[in-house]
Amino acid sequence: MARKWSRSYGSFLLIGALVLLVYANSLPNGFVFDDHTLVDFNPEVNPAVATAVERRAIEYRPFRIASYVLDRMIGGHRPASYRFGNLVYHAITASVALVTYQQLGFNPATALLAAALFAVHPVQTESVAYISGRRDVLCGLLTLLGFSLYLRWRSERRWGYLALAVIAVVFAALSKEVAAAFPLLVVAYDVTLAPSDRAAGTLAASGRSLWSTAVAAARAQWLLYSAMAVVGVAVGSYFAIFGFPTEQQWWGGTIVTNFLNVALLWVHAAVLLICPVRLLADYSAAAVPVVATIQSPLAWAAVLVLLAVFALSCWLRRRAPLAVFLLWWIAATLLPSSHVIPHHDFFAEHYLYLPLFGFAGLTVLLLSRIGHHLGMTRRHVEWAGVLLVLVYGARTVVRNRDWRDDLTLWKVTAAAAPRNARAHANYGGALLAQYQLDQAEEEFRRSRKIKPLITATSGLIMVDHAKGRFRERDRLVQRLERGSKVSYTNLLSLAGWFLINKEYPLAIDVARAAGRRGNSDERALTIEGWARARSDDLAGACPLFNQAFRENPYSDDARAGRDFCRQHGDRAP
Repeated sequence: MARKWSRSYGSFLLIGALVLLVYANSLPNGFVFDDHTLVDFNPEVNPAVATAVERRAIEYRPFRIASYVLDRMIGGHRPASYRFGNLVYHAITASVALVTYQQLGFNPATALLAAALFAVHPVQTESVAYISGRRDVLCGLLTLLGFSLYLRWRSERRWGYLALAVIAVVFAALSKEVAAAFPLLVVAYDVTLAPSDRAAGTLAASGRSLWSTAVAAARAQWLLYSAMAVVGVAVGSYFAIFGFPTEQQWWGGTIVTNFLNVALLWVHAAVLLICPVRLLADYSAAAVPVVATIQSPLAWAAVLVLLAVFALSCWLRRRAPLAVFLLWWIAATLLPSSHVIPHHDFFAEHYLYLPLFGFAGLTVLLLSRIGHHLGMTRRHVEWAGVLLVLVYGARTVVRNRDWRDDLTLWKVTAAAAPRNARAHANYGGALLAQYQLDQAEEEFRRSRKIKPLITATSGLIMVDHAKGRFRERDRLVQRLERGSKVSYTNLLSLAGWFLINKEYPLAIDVARAAGRRGNSDERALTIEGWARARSDDLAGACPLFNQAFRENPYSDDARAGRDFCRQHGDRAP
């Protein structure tokens, strides 16, 4: 027993050392892209941040924010602290994956190989080397932990394990909504691996059909399945009453084209998992072309491929249940990100963090099967797995360097996807931050030629302002103010930029234009208020601050503005 535990601890230490080795060159990287809003300029994480213009973080994933606060308390507010936190959580996730592989029937060597492959796969870079990727790491950790505890409950029937599994999944959902796939994982286990698990009380027999196996599993575990059904009905009823939390329309315009595009997304994800050569920080264009017609041969070909894979997996369910379970794990954990409810990012590499558990395990199983057919010894198969881990790990080390800073990230992305409008716009923004005005203007104009994005137009306004081309600047500002497709957030960002650059009349004009939008809130009032206050117009500023505070008494900016007016009340009427 002591030798067994010693071997387990050695495997965990090896996984931790591997994660540190592969991702060590990401530690010197700075804050990148969403890191600025989520961490660096988020008062909830960094209390020292200036709140002259409040920047709201994405707060609907509270467990992630809490983990950032813990990082700051331990290591201080610097990028390396948060990045090291990502490495620690990822190493723990890979260790939980190792345990889960063994629970599923992997021997210690193949489980270690699968966990190592999960840890170092290049697609994981967007989650591990990117501070904002913490959502995926935490969700993956807690979902895997919940599933591991569920397996313990199935084997030992101790209800404490099931309670802990539920708690882990709840916290996973507070990190990212992909945890909603957990019931699908339970069902997938019950119709593949569980039929032979007599101790779990499953009534299904190996000769039963997929449907009858699922029904028998539900009967054997009626309490668990009833609870999952109640939760599913409650969530569905909530969305039916209050609507879906998204403004994104069906991809391609209709529900049919939406799911044709989903088929293309799944095929692209499979290719990326197998051959992660071309990695991008943005997949809004060119990388996964969106089809707008049901007459797309490529999309229907993708549908046929997926149907064939599903049919093959059903046929193999009783012959290779572990492989089929891992394949269905990939599908179940990718499904919540697959635009069943459309959202604004068509595809991103971080969608694959949790599906990689299934891919890594399936890859090791296939490698063992191929080696067996070729007459390779077990040792040779293991060395082939080690070689695969080294190849993927080397690609990850290279990819980590792309996340060094905003300038590097978007330069690499724009070069790899020259038809990606958002990549060029973001690259232009990074150049503008370095005051490389000519290059920034070139990137903004290149972006607008591909697609007239609001961010590129806003960038050109800033370039015109910096170069003293005020007539061109004002013309673009007026176009943005009148534009029906310009979001409230875009106008707020532009007004805030003018405020920071002390262009108070323009900040007031744009903030007022934002305030006329139907979805405006107190932020437009506070930006206009600060612009008027800094123009020595307290008579106009103080009523705005008071109104903003009445609309949202939790706003730091509105409270600061109200306090400012009280301190300088002698200057106000």
